[in-house]
Amino acid sequence: MARLYPKLDETQRVIKAREIYFESVCQYVAQNPRLRNETIIKYFQTLKQKYRLALITTNTQSALKRILQASNLQDLFDITQVSLPEERDDKRVVFARFIKQYGKPVIYVGGDRKDSYDYCRENNIHCLFANLESEEEILGVESVHNLTELKAKLSAL
Repeated sequence: MARLYPKLDETQRVIKAREIYFESVCQYVAQNPRLRNETIIKYFQTLKQKYRLALITTNTQSALKRILQASNLQDLFDITQVSLPEERDDKRVVFARFIKQYGKPVIYVGGDRKDSYDYCRENNIHCLFANLESEEEILGVESVHNLTELKAKLSAL
């Protein structure tokens, strides 16, 4: 980034790099509606009857808004906690901000970001890896591979 934008300082380069990345993510989501897993979405919508659903992400607020609109999920989450534009991609910072504002979540269900599970383990937060795409397992993290397994794990809480 320093070679591409030599006149920008480090903070400005971080912001620029994240803008470029999030723009590509938004384009990908908009061009690939098959990314929506309707059965999982419907299940999470039923969970909203009893629980508040939170999304903890390193996306920025503006990028997340565009991603949720592109995937038609604007109303799925009750709470969103995002990275600030000038922050590096650090899930730990976002988690800490979430906990400070809302307290610890009952459970964290996430994707393949190992740093999320490390944070959960260090802070005694129950977590599940939603390995719905048959990715490599994460050592020491409990995984679910389909909706049936996810329902079973969540109902046991």
